[in-house]
Amino acid sequence: VFCLTKSNKKTRVSQTNLTLQGRKMNQTPLAWLIITLAAATLTSVTYYTTTAPKTNDASPPPPSPPHRTLSLDPKTVIQKPPPMTPHRRPPGQIRYAAFGASTTWGSGLPDRSTQAYPFLLSPSAKNYAIRAAGPNYPAACAYSLVGDDTVLDVIILEFFAQSKFGLVPLARRLRERFPEAIIVILREWYPRLVTTSDGVGLREWADAKGFGRFAVHDPEMHRAFLASEEEWHWELINQSAVIDLQVRAAEEVGGYILEMPRPKEEDIASWINYADLFAEDYMHKSVKGHWEVHFRVRELVDRIGVPAEPRLGQWGFRDSCHMWFESGNPGGLQYSKTIELKEISNRNGAKYALEWSPGRRPGIIHVWNPAGEPMTLYLVYMTTGPPPSNYAPTEVEFVDDVRKERVILDPNARSEYDHYFFVHIQNVAEVGEIPPGETRLRLVQLEDSKWPFRLIGVVVTKKGEGSAEFSRVTATKLESRGGGKNARNKNLTDKK
Repeated sequence: VFCLTKSNKKTRVSQTNLTLQGRKMNQTPLAWLIITLAAATLTSVTYYTTTAPKTNDASPPPPSPPHRTLSLDPKTVIQKPPPMTPHRRPPGQIRYAAFGASTTWGSGLPDRSTQAYPFLLSPSAKNYAIRAAGPNYPAACAYSLVGDDTVLDVIILEFFAQSKFGLVPLARRLRERFPEAIIVILREWYPRLVTTSDGVGLREWADAKGFGRFAVHDPEMHRAFLASEEEWHWELINQSAVIDLQVRAAEEVGGYILEMPRPKEEDIASWINYADLFAEDYMHKSVKGHWEVHFRVRELVDRIGVPAEPRLGQWGFRDSCHMWFESGNPGGLQYSKTIELKEISNRNGAKYALEWSPGRRPGIIHVWNPAGEPMTLYLVYMTTGPPPSNYAPTEVEFVDDVRKERVILDPNARSEYDHYFFVHIQNVAEVGEIPPGETRLRLVQLEDSKWPFRLIGVVVTKKGEGSAEFSRVTATKLESRGGGKNARNKNLTDKK
């Protein structure tokens, strides 16, 4: 298996011409016509295979740079090319879906509805990304998100730093439902992970030098970086653990790990060569970065192919989840007058939460379990990091339950990167088992805080094998108010 870039194919064209010119053949007009047509044909094939499909965007897609050629790494788990699929579905009919966080959602793009990589792959793609989130919510709520009527051929999972919070259960549930789908796991990095030996991030360093907080593309900042006497480091937090987890998920469900182009760890300064793949915040992807993801996923799918008529499996169980973070619609959820639905941010689109009244007044919510059996309840709420949080610890009490156990929700974000820069993200915490029908919960802040408690979703799901990984925060449980306590992973990497 090999991959040809435009530059490689052009080399082949020129070599072909030289070979033909060196042969002892009649120098007739017909012979030269044949040579010319052959060269033109090869050149046209080169252009076709290296040009992205046309979209409604008036501007042409940025080309994929030659030094970012996708190829199979010979040192992968299985050292052989993936099987080719007979009876393929035509490329224009492939059904794509992506699960991820802010990058997949399209944060920072002028028009995320056309420029986010899922929609570059297909205008009809399903984008299940949730901002400020990890894989925990979609892992617990895969059925609620996808439903019974959707069929998926290619599924992309864009979670790296937070992979340990639900990646394996998410991949497992999707594989159960879509046994023949191509599952792609993206391996990411961000320029914000470049720090000084004192732990000062690249963005903060550039700001202190007078370049501002959005200078990732500034050539002057790049020159200052190269001339600096700082000792720079990669802060690839727990990289080996995250990579191992991605490999585990890929092996279990027969997925593919697709690594995004990045500099070598021993050559930190070369991050500058990849700056154009990122937005001004040093973290999310630029338009060109989304095209890069598109190119790599598309090449993998073109190589393997998807069945024309794929089989469908069964959902292992049916969850019941409601999130109003983006819609602003809590559905039929009932709540007391001490709770109010509010827009908490309008950056890159509105974000909503149920907000508790100030003054540590308790609020009551009514949660419904539609299943005919007990299910596990999780609450989705906002947190910040690094500590101390802008939110306060919040106690959860079952109103109509004789159980004495209470739960404290931790307000501190458990992001892998929260001690390098401020994060405002969601947590999913297990509260406990609830019976069929209605359950009432009373929530009260235990201390004053800068921001009131903010609830953005409720999850009613089955607690089974691996479900502990759904929860990014293991809520502290109190007995009373007094306290108490299939493997076919192919790692597709960047080849220079």
